[in-house]
Amino acid sequence: HKQMLGIKRFDDKHAYLILMNLSNKYANFKCESEWLEMSLILTNLNNKAQLQEKMIFAPYEVRIYKSI
Repeated sequence: HKQMLGIKRFDDKHAYLILMNLSNKYANFKCESEWLEMSLILTNLNNKAQLQEKMIFAPYEVRIYKSI
């Protein structure tokens, strides 16, 4: 999606997925199945949503997920 930015990062032990809605509008996002087992570790909103195949991000919402 054009208004979404996703970044994957890795260290020796974990993988991280950073998802950001860069727009002032709600955004739909489809997640790859290989990332669905990750846990939410940080967000800028009071949202505890775990990764799902289809998600909706609020305007300017950012979520950071970490591999288990």
